[in-house]
Amino acid sequence: QFVHLLSIVTCVIAQQSQSAGYSFIFSFKTDSYGEETSWNIKNEMGEVIKAGPLSEYQDSKSYTISDYLDDPNQCYTLTIYDSHGDGICCKKPWPGNYILTVEGEVVASCDCDKFKFEIEHSFGYLCPTEAPTNSPHPTPGPTASHTPTMSAFPTTDTWKPTVFDPANPFSYNRNGDDPKQRKFLEQLYKSANGDSWMTNTNWTDISLSYCWWHGVYCCETYKQLPTIISTTFTCTNEDKFNIVALELDNNRLKNGGIPTELGYLSHLQKLYLNNNDLIGTLPSSIGRLTKLTNAQFHFNKLEGTIPSHLGFLTDMDLLYLYNNDFIGKIPTELGRMTRMKVLGLSENSLTGSIPSEFGNLQMLEMIYLSDNKLTGAIPNEFQSLYYRLDGESKILFNNNLQEEDIYDTRQALIDLIGAERLMDKHRSSSYCDWTGVECCRKQIEPIDVCSNNPGGSVVELNWENLSIRGQIPSSIQVLSALKILQLGNNEITGVPLEITALPYLEKFDLSNNRLSSSLPSWNAPFVNLDTLILKNNFLTGTIPEEIKFSTLLQDLDLSNNDMTGNALEVISELSLSKLDISSNKFSGSIPTTVGQLSFITSMRMSYNQFNGTIPEYFGRCKQLRKVDLSNNLLEGEFPKGMFQLSNLEYFDLSQNKLFKGTVPYDFWDISYLRENKESLKTFETKVTYGSKEDFYDGIGMDDDMTRQSGASILNIHVGVFLTVTFCFLSVR
Repeated sequence: QFVHLLSIVTCVIAQQSQSAGYSFIFSFKTDSYGEETSWNIKNEMGEVIKAGPLSEYQDSKSYTISDYLDDPNQCYTLTIYDSHGDGICCKKPWPGNYILTVEGEVVASCDCDKFKFEIEHSFGYLCPTEAPTNSPHPTPGPTASHTPTMSAFPTTDTWKPTVFDPANPFSYNRNGDDPKQRKFLEQLYKSANGDSWMTNTNWTDISLSYCWWHGVYCCETYKQLPTIISTTFTCTNEDKFNIVALELDNNRLKNGGIPTELGYLSHLQKLYLNNNDLIGTLPSSIGRLTKLTNAQFHFNKLEGTIPSHLGFLTDMDLLYLYNNDFIGKIPTELGRMTRMKVLGLSENSLTGSIPSEFGNLQMLEMIYLSDNKLTGAIPNEFQSLYYRLDGESKILFNNNLQEEDIYDTRQALIDLIGAERLMDKHRSSSYCDWTGVECCRKQIEPIDVCSNNPGGSVVELNWENLSIRGQIPSSIQVLSALKILQLGNNEITGVPLEITALPYLEKFDLSNNRLSSSLPSWNAPFVNLDTLILKNNFLTGTIPEEIKFSTLLQDLDLSNNDMTGNALEVISELSLSKLDISSNKFSGSIPTTVGQLSFITSMRMSYNQFNGTIPEYFGRCKQLRKVDLSNNLLEGEFPKGMFQLSNLEYFDLSQNKLFKGTVPYDFWDISYLRENKESLKTFETKVTYGSKEDFYDGIGMDDDMTRQSGASILNIHVGVFLTVTFCFLSVR
């Protein structure tokens, strides 16, 4: 009785244990195509009681489902699906895995050989002992939100191509087609409105192999009809009856997307779907086309993000995705495509920065990223490669990149040169590569202005002899980093006030133009201005007083204009080295402050209306080498201060009013004047010098030299004033 009672108690305890149900943990990691994975748990009646995913699984990510099954009198079945048919286990380069634990005991794990489209594992106290099953013709189980798209297709192992008869090319009927590849084509025809294609020859012939459909090329048929294909590819024995090229560009594919079954074209080498109206996303299954070398999807309406799975295509050398509606960041995985030569991603809505992984694309010859929303700088890892490319091979403008084109800067340059004179090659290249344009990013040696400005900032603009017409546009102020602006020999007629908003400007050259108004007042000083050349124009008015704030100005050339006023009163406070204001209408006396120009070496003031005497303070300009005061209204005694200019090389006081006084011997005993007689110009002056012999001796010339020169050394002219002309010509 005791034994019977013990048996009953043991049975009750077992029943209670079973009535507690099962706790299970299903842990798995997706492979590189997470969206292809799904699973469910069914009871003995085939009812789905657990399933996933609730939303699409991510690539190469781990998930854990820990739950409780409360009916102990059931045999449950876990089914895991892979819609592509290659399982998730052991796949390279990033395989997935799974493990099922029930009540702390591992009951199932990855099986590389058996898991293709689906695999089943049964568990429970009442389950019979049997090995996991894998259906060669699987049927997808229901899931919460995901049903495998390709589970109705047989695996690759079940397809055997028919023998091709070279004597009868069309003997290759549909019986030789890979059903998975054929399914993709059928899906594409259906989704992209195939009946309306420009050319759809044989696509509706259900008896004919897809190798004879328009735009579909297999190695075997290519050998028979080599003239019908516009591209070449490599054929191996395994490619013999597979699709190696698909050319449907410019064929009116519209209102449909690219089917996810694209990944079944695993032997594809060339894919041309460009210039159509395809919509939807670019399926991540494209990453399975590991033989693909050339893919063109440009000029469609594809959207969503660029799939990172493209990084698996390491043989790719050309990828065109431009002129679509892609968003999001550029996948860093594109940096794995190390054989890439041409990459086109322009005219989308891509954001973020350029991946530093692009530095791995050492075979790159062209890259197009313009007209997106990219930000940041050119990555250090990519710079050496990027700057190695020529201008037309790297197009990044119309973004917000720190190292490249700035939209407002580009527009300001177009405003200046005129859109009608912009060449086609300029429209499709960075302005930093235009002739005459220097940007921060092209500077070999770092310069101060570039430390606080992006690489696309223009620092030098040399646009001479380009027939630029009209007024300089006010948008010139956008070029705020400009250091050198040379616009000589054009047809420019005006300078806007905004020109003074260029704080770094050092050299400004507008010579030989048609400037006809007065210079604008400096509303902000050119504090860094070193050179200002405005010669050979039609400028009027006076020199703006604000020029005195340009304390670094060294070279000022306003010659051959119609400017008025007393120029020297304004500019004598500067530290000029060269001054040329000849051939204007400047007037007034030469101020004593001229002596403050202690660094000046050349002073040309001829053909003006300066009057009065020459101040003695000229002698303080110790660096003077060249002086031309001819053709003015100057008068009075010969300036004694000039006797102190020991560096003088050129001196012209001709065509002035009467000068009087004595020119001392010391003035002519300047070594350069004595050795270079051709530097002495005509003096119209009334002076006392002494005897002719003394004069010859003073300048180092004897009678023989006079006779050899054939020049008249002393000429006397009679006019309104009695003048004595000393003329020194070249000595033969």
